[in-house]
Amino acid sequence: MSIFKYPLLGNIVGNILVIVYKGQKVNVKIQSTYLVKVFVVNKLIPSSAVAITYGTKILIKSKTYNDITQRWLVLSHETVHIDQWCRYGFFGVGFLVKYIFQYCKYGYKNSPLEKEADEN
Repeated sequence: MSIFKYPLLGNIVGNILVIVYKGQKVNVKIQSTYLVKVFVVNKLIPSSAVAITYGTKILIKSKTYNDITQRWLVLSHETVHIDQWCRYGFFGVGFLVKYIFQYCKYGYKNSPLEKEADEN
């Protein structure tokens, strides 16, 4: 059994992420120009978070995804992290190293990467 309750494939049309969730078409304005995969899960995400991004994959808690207002805000925020992953790279001094360093130095809310995602 997959840990991903509802795997979703997102397609980029212009700067709109188009996904289908239980037969419902969902459009999210994003910054990313990359193919995005969105997974609705209840595991793999820390209890203090509502979603996390790894590369071009977004894991979002089902409770958050089912709240339409939260869904737009969170997916928009997370797509900025996708751009950051692609900008800073996966290896070497990449996004993950930069994110952890900023998290430790500034805390979650004051991290420059989080501030950039919040400005979206």
